Amino acid sequence: MYEAFASMQGWRVSVSNSSKEVGVSKGYKLLDLRVQGHNCHKMMKCESGVHKVIRVPETEAKGRLHSSTISMVVMPVVPFTFEVDPKEIKYQFTRSSGPGGQGVNKVESACRAIHIPTGIAVFIQEERSQDTNKKRAT
Repeated sequence: MYEAFASMQGWRVSVSNSSKEVGVSKGYKLLDLRVQGHNCHKMMKCESGVHKVIRVPETEAKGRLHSSTISMVVMPVVPFTFEVDPKEIKYQFTRSSGPGGQGVNKVESACRAIHIPTGIAVFIQEERSQDTNKKRAT
C-alpha cells in the first residue's frame, strides 16, 4: 500500500531489509522501506503507529474478514556530518557504579562530556581507564 502511494507521489522506494513470514501466510514479518523524494517525511510522519489491516484471504470460502495489525515507524534520514570544537566540551570525572570491587570506589574512571552550547551530555563508564572513557565520550 505504501509503495503504491510513494510511486503515485513520484518518490523512489527501495527495500533495505525484509523477512518473510514463516507458515501459510504470504506476507512479511519485517519490512524496511527507504522512501526518498520531495516532502516525503512531511507527508508520511503522521503514519507512525499501529494500524489495523483487514483482508479477505484467498483461502477463505465464505468471505469472512481477517484482521491483523502492523506497526509503522517513520524516521527521517539526517546527514551525519558535523564538527565539534574541543573548546566547547566540558569534562567531569566520577566514580563508576556497579560491580567491580574496591577499585570502583576509589578511582574516578567514568567520564561525562557536556557540549556547552547545546547542553547535550554523554556519560561513559564502560572501560576501566579514564582516558579510554574520555575518548569514547568525545
